[in-house]
Amino acid sequence: FCIETLYVNTSVALPIKIEYEKTLGADRICSAVGAVHLSGIDKNILVIDYGTATTFNLIIKGVFKGGLISPGIGTSLRSLVSSTTLPYPELNTKSELISDKTLNNIKFGVINSAVFTTERIVSELKKKYRNLIVFATGGFSVIIRKNTGVIDFYSDKLVLEGLNQIIRL
Repeated sequence: FCIETLYVNTSVALPIKIEYEKTLGADRICSAVGAVHLSGIDKNILVIDYGTATTFNLIIKGVFKGGLISPGIGTSLRSLVSSTTLPYPELNTKSELISDKTLNNIKFGVINSAVFTTERIVSELKKKYRNLIVFATGGFSVIIRKNTGVIDFYSDKLVLEGLNQIIRL
């Protein structure tokens, strides 16, 4: 087989413009391209990827403007339990605000921290960017979707959708 390797970075041909330094990760580029493909080049879009890190990626009318990177839900949970004697809970549920059980306190605390961060960031960005469309992707996005109403679209294949669009160029 003679297969050419494509390294996705800010130097390859992309269907969106990147206003960001060269260190922008391939996953963030691909998810941005995927979201723009699914919603349209003329839209204001926020892509939130809930993985090892939680990334917030802002695309305004086809231009990647930047974002935020914070520890992901699993990363936060592992850090908490490895630094204490607290047990490791399963994160597979809808969250409540308060509980009288330690395992639930941990679970709900980690989930609600991510939910409240998401809701606040989305709220602030919607004040500045009208008609902001919010995409969620990544392994923990299913949990977040169960606990907030600010996500407009969910795709567990958003990075692959974007990669597919980049390959077609």
